[in-house]
Amino acid sequence: MILDIQSVRQRVTDALGKFSPTVRTLFTIFSVLLLGAVLFWLFNQAIYYFLARSYVEQIANSFDLDQHLADALVWLSFAAIIFFAGYAFSFNKRRRVIGALGFLALLVGHSLVLSRSDNLMTKCYVVSRNEIKVLNRVGIDPQTGLNCRLLTPEMAEKVREYQRGKRPAQITGLPVVFFSTLTGEPIVWFTKGNSPHSIELFDLMGFNPRTGEELVPVTRQVADEWTSDEQFRLQEAHRIPPKRIQNPETAVFFDPITGQPKVWYWRSDQGEWEFYDNKGFHPRNGDQLQIVNRDVFNRWQRELSDAQQLKKDLEAKAKAEADERDRQARQKAQADVEAKQAAEKANQQQVRSGNDCDRLAGNPTDARKVGDGVSFDILRTQADEAIDACTRAVQQFPSELRYQYQLGRALQLRDRKKAFEIETSLVHQRYPAAFDNLGWMYLYDKKDPASAVQYFKIGSQLGDGNSMVSLAEMIDRQYFNPPNSYDMKLALWRKAAELGHAGAAKALELEAAKTEQFQNQQLNQQRAQQMMLQMIGGIIGGAIR
Repeated sequence: MILDIQSVRQRVTDALGKFSPTVRTLFTIFSVLLLGAVLFWLFNQAIYYFLARSYVEQIANSFDLDQHLADALVWLSFAAIIFFAGYAFSFNKRRRVIGALGFLALLVGHSLVLSRSDNLMTKCYVVSRNEIKVLNRVGIDPQTGLNCRLLTPEMAEKVREYQRGKRPAQITGLPVVFFSTLTGEPIVWFTKGNSPHSIELFDLMGFNPRTGEELVPVTRQVADEWTSDEQFRLQEAHRIPPKRIQNPETAVFFDPITGQPKVWYWRSDQGEWEFYDNKGFHPRNGDQLQIVNRDVFNRWQRELSDAQQLKKDLEAKAKAEADERDRQARQKAQADVEAKQAAEKANQQQVRSGNDCDRLAGNPTDARKVGDGVSFDILRTQADEAIDACTRAVQQFPSELRYQYQLGRALQLRDRKKAFEIETSLVHQRYPAAFDNLGWMYLYDKKDPASAVQYFKIGSQLGDGNSMVSLAEMIDRQYFNPPNSYDMKLALWRKAAELGHAGAAKALELEAAKTEQFQNQQLNQQRAQQMMLQMIGGIIGGAIR
């Protein structure tokens, strides 16, 4: 590289040697001026670039902008500064005014943006597994999803300790200062498990090193609970309460070397014995426990032997009585079975006719049906059989309205006049499902939609799902035009669906699908309008810039 520079220098010197000293002097001055101009231009551009970066970095730090977005703003600001600088140093007065106004706009805008950030931003901190971050907005950190808590002066010192490498240490023993004496803020953090007395205290924010749970600032309730638990533990640590001996028959009552008693006892007024391994007081009634001696031990042994014998006698007597009760119960059960079989045999024919009527003609949506019921399409294929079964059922059970309704339902396919009489009688007796059948007969046979609507209304009030669906259909056919007809139709379908009406549930699904499709269309139109407005705004903004 050095040889190349020397070679070039030699060539330039040889070329200049052909000219006069005056020309060489002028060439040297021109070269120096040109080099100075180039260096000045580069220095000027560098100043503009660092000015733009300083301009953007303050805004980026205030608003927590992404680094790539900040770099993009730097280059945009750099271009704007060069543009306005070219105008500011122009020989044209109008251009100089534009350049000065542009610089003024950048400075004012920078100050306004920073002022806006000062009004909107509040310092907060986020504790993650690896670090603690200080942000400018209280809420949820978008990067970690963690809660950003308010950074007060008291917490700022704790955050600095955490950043310097300090980690939370567990606090044990009394006394503990839970809150700052200056600001009243909590200066202790905690985690709490599901079991009682499971609060753990720590002197710094972070995570529980044992469970990995995030530490939470302590509250007054937690402080009182932990203090109470700690005081209780301290008291219990210095006291050994007497423990009851669960199996006294295997216990050692006297020391085999010294012969001294090792057991204390309590005896109730009813003769119940309880033995304990230490002196103290009875945990339920507070009676003082007594030391066992030889006389007490012999007395307990005699009472224990008598109690065991009495227990054996009582168990033998109870077994004999239980055997006698079992024998009597078996005899009674056998008699009941025989009586039940006789009754079932006597009523079998009657029950069969009722079951056949329910099976062949039952309405699936009738609230009083027994069994699954059949649709009209299936009933049409077995109408004669259903009429025969239901006629016998009505004769054998004349007070059961369900059989009358199912007979009328089957007769609609064979004898509509007879069916009309039965349904009319059932309506007078307020049988809910009959109102729907009679309403449709009025509509088709009598050509009387007004009466049909009235019967559908009453059936709906009585809780009949078919009447509700039929009344909704009258709204669609415009035979019934209530206020807010659409809402009423949806309410009828919804109530019928809650009662188990499959057709109403299907209608609701279809209506919901239509509503969702309409809403999606409206939403797409709104989005298209918004995109068009944004495009027009972008075009106008570009034109203004």
